[in-house]
Amino acid sequence: MTGIDIMDLIDDLEAVINESKGTLMGGDQKKIIETDALYDIIDEIRANYPDELRSARRTLKERDEMLQAAEVEANRIINDAKEQALIIAGDQEVVRLAQQRADEIMEQAREMERETRYGAEDYADQVFAYLEENVNKVASSLARSRERLNQTAEQYNKQNW
Repeated sequence: MTGIDIMDLIDDLEAVINESKGTLMGGDQKKIIETDALYDIIDEIRANYPDELRSARRTLKERDEMLQAAEVEANRIINDAKEQALIIAGDQEVVRLAQQRADEIMEQAREMERETRYGAEDYADQVFAYLEENVNKVASSLARSRERLNQTAEQYNKQNW
């Protein structure tokens, strides 16, 4: 483009028309125009129009490229956000599963503790019952032995006195 804007050339056309003299019969609606000036401006418009069109197309292409790049970047950001969300969700799932497993282990440990405690109590009860039975037998045996000893001592004392 030569630096002349199409709009400037259209303004020049308008100026040529406005500066033209009106006819005697038509007033301002009909004017006598110098055709050479008019054709020179039209030729410049034709010469510059392709440049203006190319410039507009280039601007549109740049805009489309920027929009496409922005869309690609937006899609990349969205995909990254989705991946991060999946990672976070996965991490949360791992934490949830770990907590669930920890709860299961704690419940198993509590159950084992109860069973061990009940088993120990039963065992202690059995040992005490066995000891009680043996202590009772020993006490009974001791009582019989004392009784015999007392009988023997009485007989001896009766004989020796």
